[in-house]
Amino acid sequence: MRHAAFFTAAALTAALALRLQAGDAVVSPTTPPAPVLAWTDLTDWINGAAKGITVMAATPGGEQVIVGLADRGLFISNDGRKAWTPLGKDQPALQQKSWPGQIVFDPADPQAFWIASRTGAGLFATADSGTTVTRVGNVESVSAVGFDFSDAKRKTVLVCRNDKDREVSRSNNGGGTFSKVGSKLPDKLLPISQLVVFDAKTWLVASGLLPLTAKKKDKEREAAIYRTEDGGGVWFRVLGEGVTEAPLQRADGSLWWAVGGGEKLMRSLDRGKLWTPVDGATSCPTDLPKGWLAALKERQVVVSTNGGKQWQALGP
Repeated sequence: MRHAAFFTAAALTAALALRLQAGDAVVSPTTPPAPVLAWTDLTDWINGAAKGITVMAATPGGEQVIVGLADRGLFISNDGRKAWTPLGKDQPALQQKSWPGQIVFDPADPQAFWIASRTGAGLFATADSGTTVTRVGNVESVSAVGFDFSDAKRKTVLVCRNDKDREVSRSNNGGGTFSKVGSKLPDKLLPISQLVVFDAKTWLVASGLLPLTAKKKDKEREAAIYRTEDGGGVWFRVLGEGVTEAPLQRADGSLWWAVGGGEKLMRSLDRGKLWTPVDGATSCPTDLPKGWLAALKERQVVVSTNGGKQWQALGP
């Protein structure tokens, strides 16, 4: 259930992005909520995909939607579900034995993005919107990936995997080779599930959550977010909460992260040093056209048109 809110929010915000791109109107924070949305099955074309959708993302600008399926790879739609085209036909490692879990778009090139896979080959890249997909490095089972986008050459790449303790690795050559950099994280910290890269040496890493059925000896372990400013030499705890999903990094520099399994939303304005709670939403928001935000509050869809200061319930 901890992941349900994430997939619901991803599906909804992808749909909202498409609508806003087309010029559809959405209620403002001062307008009473109205049932303007209707749910439509976007996955009735899936046959034999017992594990279902593992990741969903709207392309920059919101014109297209990409979904990932376990052991089947990525598919893209230009028309909101009427037709789906497989991506990376030249990459069997993505279309077989994979679990796409994250899609990261290059802010400088809307046709370039990376795919992290939780099983098998861990990292893939494309420079042509997925027509051609190549494997990056030799890392396996990547839970999350981050890039130093302040460097035009994208040399610094950080990856983690959530099935091993303190498993964080860095590449200084764009993913050609990786070395481990998480050895100085606390021993009691739960495995890292998400991360953020600000520059070549300043990063955040976030653990997952303590399992509900954790054994007594595991209940002493720590769920938290840590920060380093020297490439992993020293780590500081900045928030005592674990996460299940990637954060939102906005163009204005703000960082938004749902913690505690979607129980509350936190925001940082100083690259993760200090965090404050956000009222009105509980899931990690998604950027929409026009600078708007969409998120969930429990099971209700909410939209903000003023940077999260106010949230308007949207739809039934």
